[in-house]
Amino acid sequence: MAALTELFSEANEQYVNENYQKAIELYTEALGIDDKRDDIYCHRAQAYLQLGKLAEAVEDYDRALQLNDNISKAYVKKGSILFELNEYAKALDVFKEGQKRFASDKILEDWIHRCETELTKQSKREDSTEEKNTQQSSVSNEPPKVKYNWYQTHTHVIVSVMLKNVKDENLTVDVNSRALKVLVKRPDDSAVSLDLTLAHQIDPQQTATKIYSTKVEIKLKKKEGIQWSTLEGSPEEEVPEVLPACAAPVQEQH
Repeated sequence: MAALTELFSEANEQYVNENYQKAIELYTEALGIDDKRDDIYCHRAQAYLQLGKLAEAVEDYDRALQLNDNISKAYVKKGSILFELNEYAKALDVFKEGQKRFASDKILEDWIHRCETELTKQSKREDSTEEKNTQQSSVSNEPPKVKYNWYQTHTHVIVSVMLKNVKDENLTVDVNSRALKVLVKRPDDSAVSLDLTLAHQIDPQQTATKIYSTKVEIKLKKKEGIQWSTLEGSPEEEVPEVLPACAAPVQEQH
């Protein structure tokens, strides 16, 4: 099994160096030797997540849980990705399944609350008529706000603006050290916007924007390697009590 151990170690090193695609290839090679290693599936899922391959990450966390249903991190990660994909009901099922095994886990409890909140909001939105929404939009001169989700790595914060079929020429993204502003013009000359005061500082010069068919993804480079407890903060001060960000995935202990 020396070859497996060596591959796993090399894959982790590539992950630390942010060579995520190479890490995936090495994790995959390791799984070709032993496909019963739930920890390798978890590591590969994290690498997929870094590349924005959410469906592949969900699949790997699912495989890990099929092999070992006592990995609390896998429940949290799988559920949070489904939440990012707006699959709130599926995410809630995952978190509740995890809570059956980890009843005292506060992180799972918090995610369950967030899912239930989003499902309640979703239900209310579905009950509202389009006419009412139009009337509400016309009251204000400001563009209506847009839905967004976010997640983070140890080096970046990724904000996904949930708008479909956005054209590059209709998109404006402005950033400074603690602010993100997004404006999207619609074909009827109306617009939607997102205006956030960030919890911590970023490096505006290293901002990257990608347009997908279902969303606009904005990748923000953290100025400091810390774990953000929340995305938004007040203009006056940064959010306190943050945790150090991990440089690499932590191997699960069983």
